[in-house]
Amino acid sequence: MKPLKVLVSGNTLFSLWKFRRSFMLDLVRAGHEVHASAGEKDDAFETGSLLTEMQAAGVVFHALPLSRSGLNPVSDLRYFFAYLKLCKRVKPDVVFNYTIKPVIWGSLAAALSNIGRVYSMITGLGYAYTGTAPKHRILQTVIGALYRMALPFNRKVVFQNSDDRNLFLKRSYVAPSQTALVAGSGIEITEFPFSPLPTSRPFRFVCVARMLKDKGILELIEACDLLKAQGLPFECLLVGGTDANNPASISEETLLAAQAAGKVRWLGRQSKIAEILSEAHVFVLPSYREGTPRSTLEALSIGRPVLSTDAPGCRETVNSSNGVLVPVQDASALAQAMKTFMEFSQEQLEHMGTASRAMAEKTFDVAKVNGDLFELMNLKRT
Repeated sequence: MKPLKVLVSGNTLFSLWKFRRSFMLDLVRAGHEVHASAGEKDDAFETGSLLTEMQAAGVVFHALPLSRSGLNPVSDLRYFFAYLKLCKRVKPDVVFNYTIKPVIWGSLAAALSNIGRVYSMITGLGYAYTGTAPKHRILQTVIGALYRMALPFNRKVVFQNSDDRNLFLKRSYVAPSQTALVAGSGIEITEFPFSPLPTSRPFRFVCVARMLKDKGILELIEACDLLKAQGLPFECLLVGGTDANNPASISEETLLAAQAAGKVRWLGRQSKIAEILSEAHVFVLPSYREGTPRSTLEALSIGRPVLSTDAPGCRETVNSSNGVLVPVQDASALAQAMKTFMEFSQEQLEHMGTASRAMAEKTFDVAKVNGDLFELMNLKRT
């Protein structure tokens, strides 16, 4: 099997290198020529160093005029024609897209460029699918029509949880024979090594996520308020930046006010996530819906009990041994579950942490996920 020219496309450089680095490095090690594309404007910190790392690893990066949010036809068509031009210039043998706009416009551009091997990964359904208000339904209608137009040009559409796959099948976005399922984006278990649970107090919860309403951040703040009112000694750290481009973004003023009131500590975006997780007793993510949350996989690998919601993408990361699931958008249930964790013995918490690490190794190891992707894309691997 000869080496190929592979184009991997996402929405931001930060996302490419955080979530697809291991996959692209495996491609390079297998002798493939690897190209990557993302938006030319990226609000990620350390963008320059990330680009340097990517280029040093042998990946050729192409910046495209991609607006991550909104459905501006002019902006989207500008991205589509830029992607089409990139395909004509690079002439990739294989295209692998993820996130909504690269999946839709990248699939169409690749098809018009006569690229037969097109693959897409659905890493989550985004803001449009986290509510039932009229604006959500309108967005779903528009995005659904675009999916029906673009996804038939894919050999395989890869999902990270069965709920998303079932929804796409139910709405005829994709044919059953096109679908495949993998365990999220995977996690580099060596980069997030198992760490013993802290024995010190106060009890510490950590949430790593973008500060968005649909990540359940407001419910988490409310739950902390309920527990603080009971005089319980604990900390809850929020780790992640705001996202002005997302309609569900929570303002800095709201987060700073919650911090000033002693409900939570907001650390903003941080780079040393493994160190922060190692100092936590429990990881919490009360999200409304996910593909498979990368931050939870990091917590699993570190060996932390998980408190999450019984929602698509979240329920896959919790079983009866390693954590607790609560209903979506239920601050009272979330507070009660947090209180229950604080009442567990150190031995019980350690048992749950060990179960989390075992889940990371068995199911979510990135080496396994990459192997599954290489197999379904019929790519040569070392």
